[in-house]
Amino acid sequence: AYLETSAFLTATYGAEHATLQMIRGQRGYLLTGQPRYLVPYRDGRNEMDESLSRLLAFARAGHGNRAEVEQLGTQSAAFIAVQEEIIALARSGNRGAAMKIVLQDRGRAAIENIRTLLSSMRKVDGAQLAKIRAQGGTNQSRQRLFFYLVSLTGLALLGLTALSLSALRKVAARELVYREQLRRLAETDELTGLANRRELIGGLKRTLSDCDRTQ
Repeated sequence: AYLETSAFLTATYGAEHATLQMIRGQRGYLLTGQPRYLVPYRDGRNEMDESLSRLLAFARAGHGNRAEVEQLGTQSAAFIAVQEEIIALARSGNRGAAMKIVLQDRGRAAIENIRTLLSSMRKVDGAQLAKIRAQGGTNQSRQRLFFYLVSLTGLALLGLTALSLSALRKVAARELVYREQLRRLAETDELTGLANRRELIGGLKRTLSDCDRTQ
């Protein structure tokens, strides 16, 4: 029972790590356009498939909540669909539409649901693991190693979360730069840097409007 519970908990951490890997790969590709950033994304997808497969196998064997595992599969599919849409748009050259999806946080609900489900699974099995220990588990060294690995995994996940948030802030800042560049192109002559015909007309209209108000 101890080994099964440990393996089940490890699979839940694998699913969470896979989610962060996919986010990191998608953000890297969106920011740079370099295909090498899709490697961690594909690795994350493979890790998610493997983790879900292990969790479902445990659930079918009577370990863990099968309904929660199936919900996790549904939410993971929804999350991956959004990531695939973003990557497809970026690959086709439509980075603006891809960044719009990111800034709208369309995949946030699925991410939060994934984390909630994984937390619920870990809470139940964590309590079961504590019960096994209280009843006198026979392999204390293995337990210490397991919790050490879990702690390292938690620290790694925190680091990946920080990287993901930093990447998102960079995307938002770059979007503001693009908008400012587009505004300058629309209002000035690209060769001379002076106001173009559209901006001159707009300025005259504003001046006439100010004169009308002062009369």
